[in-house]
Amino acid sequence: CPCAPCCRLDFARCEMTDVFGKVKVSNVVRATSTGLPSQTASLQEFAGGLDKDTLVAFRVESDQHTIEGCVWLALLDGKAFALEQDELHAGQHFQKDWTVVLGHWFSLARTDA
Repeated sequence: CPCAPCCRLDFARCEMTDVFGKVKVSNVVRATSTGLPSQTASLQEFAGGLDKDTLVAFRVESDQHTIEGCVWLALLDGKAFALEQDELHAGQHFQKDWTVVLGHWFSLARTDA
């Protein structure tokens, strides 16, 4: 669950139990290889593994937490690429040679409100 208490591993105070149900803590065996680059892989290696229709999760800073919690999801529109020139997008400055990828963000919409 991506709510603020669960992000702090305080599952007893989960704010989403009415949506997802009670959190069940369990131990799982770590996969030996997921086919994805490890966290120690370079940005270029990681970006090379991204592709169209890949669902990715991003951990966000606490001042960006909304109903989605500490994790935001995006569906990628294509492969990552290096910018050929400086660009301004949605008020954010992106520099030449930065690796970027286009995608669509998901948002959590409550149906009980």
